[in-house]
Amino acid sequence: MTEAEEWENDTTPRSLVERLLGYVGLARKRRLLLCACCRHFPTTDLHEWVEIAERFSDGVATQDDRQRANTAARNHPGYRAHQIGSILLNRATLRDASHANLSGSVHLLYRTGSMTPVFLCLLIRDIFGNPFRPVAFDPSLHTETAVALARGMYESRDFGAMPILADALQDAGCDSADVLDHCRDAKQVHVRGCWVVDLVLGKS
Repeated sequence: MTEAEEWENDTTPRSLVERLLGYVGLARKRRLLLCACCRHFPTTDLHEWVEIAERFSDGVATQDDRQRANTAARNHPGYRAHQIGSILLNRATLRDASHANLSGSVHLLYRTGSMTPVFLCLLIRDIFGNPFRPVAFDPSLHTETAVALARGMYESRDFGAMPILADALQDAGCDSADVLDHCRDAKQVHVRGCWVVDLVLGKS
């Protein structure tokens, strides 16, 4: 079995994350994965800070904003009570979005049963794609329709239009089964940082 096939068939979240070790340029995606996990634990008074963490991941918030969000996570009663949402927000807003930080967080979720392994694997694959089978995305696929659909989903965090995005990409000439299947898979979870949406928007 190839590394690409092993990635697709692995059912252990921490093993998936360990397979990412050595890949560079993934700090934004590490933060966004932690933010997506934060949103799985609806702590209303932390929503504002999760949004700041997401904006910082995209380079549209300052270091001061990041620090304030990190301070809010550390000072939140849930952090001292070892509540997962507060812990994840703290780690999403640390200065260094390290691989060890992400790996430890994924292991915490897995060990405590706070998120099912299947759901967590779906999140990881949605954000990182298959690093062992990278997709070459033709610039001609950045059509006005595809970009508008991707941007709307990214900004609203509502990814219900993923099958429509697949249609738009296919109409533009996309023949990548990986891209089209990811958009059309009814079982796949999509969050901010989705690798296909990132490709369309030119994010990394």
